Amino acid sequence: MAVDLLKRMAENRADFTLTFRRLCVFRRGNGRRRGSTELFADPSAYDAWAAAWRHRLEEEPAASRASAMRMANPAFIPRNHMVQAVLDAAIERQDFQPFEELLDVRVTSL
Repeated sequence: MAVDLLKRMAENRADFTLTFRRLCVFRRGNGRRRGSTELFADPSAYDAWAAAWRHRLEEEPAASRASAMRMANPAFIPRNHMVQAVLDAAIERQDFQPFEELLDVRVTSL
């Protein structure tokens, strides 16, 4: 099931971080929650996979699944230019404030 999703995500240029974070809140009765289909170039590719995922959810409690998925899937991934700016500040100016700010990202609406 996971390999199938990864293949569909790659083929449809779906954002991996957002897809997995949105799956954390996937509900049995509502596979379109929080716009998961919108991440796929062809939304039917997600819909077909989501039907099988709904069936899989019947086998485990939603709360434990969501919690485990949140622990394994980052909410934010810093872009290369952000990391480079942090490294430059630390190496060139001994300024660690940008590093602290990057670490202080908070999840507010995921």
